[in-house]
Amino acid sequence: MEFKKQFFEVIDSTNRYALEHECAHGMVIYTDEQTAGIGRFKRPWQAAAGMNVMMSICVDIPEESRAVIGRLALFCGLAVTAALQQLGVEAQVKWPNDVLVAGKKLAGILVETRGSKAVIGIGLNVNQLDFPDEVAAKATSLALVTGTELDRDVVMDAVLGQFAIYFDRFVAGTTDFVAEYERIMYGLGSWVKVDADQVLLLGIDASGTLRIRDEIGMERLVYSGAISFESVYADML
Repeated sequence: MEFKKQFFEVIDSTNRYALEHECAHGMVIYTDEQTAGIGRFKRPWQAAAGMNVMMSICVDIPEESRAVIGRLALFCGLAVTAALQQLGVEAQVKWPNDVLVAGKKLAGILVETRGSKAVIGIGLNVNQLDFPDEVAAKATSLALVTGTELDRDVVMDAVLGQFAIYFDRFVAGTTDFVAEYERIMYGLGSWVKVDADQVLLLGIDASGTLRIRDEIGMERLVYSGAISFESVYADML
């Protein structure tokens, strides 16, 4: 995949711009500052200006891949963790769209679709050292993890390089990503809360759907939900 980049010093939302302008396949919208960035469930994405990677990647989704579009966020998570590994940082994925280091959020991914097009928003904390009080205990950055300032362009290009590889795998319809994802899946085998239910994380299936077991031993699939690790009471299957 060949990428063409368009930079904005300040923008309300890279995803919003990409969707509204129906950007071409391979276009990357990126910025130093977002004034209205959002994440999953329309939660605001807070990031210091000029410190982080904030970009949206535009892709065309082949017709045969649209039925499994739910997998795309997982492939993107794998791409980000692979890029981080290239940079010497070991990360994990929190289903379905967060990237964590040592249990703290380093990056978030938001996939939005419109017809045959998808926009993948990626926010990755690079050089930010201080975070708002409400997220300070749960957020981290590459600078905090590595103890050094990184070139944001190098980080962005590493992510784009891995995204191209994983997007090709997504389009090819491969299902071998399941074991790969589960190897770095945060909380696998732990009791957690998904929305209001206490459940055991079993993994994912070939569609990228979360597999869980409830307290009475019933196995179920979860297509959407928020996972909380605040009340884990076991760490074994």
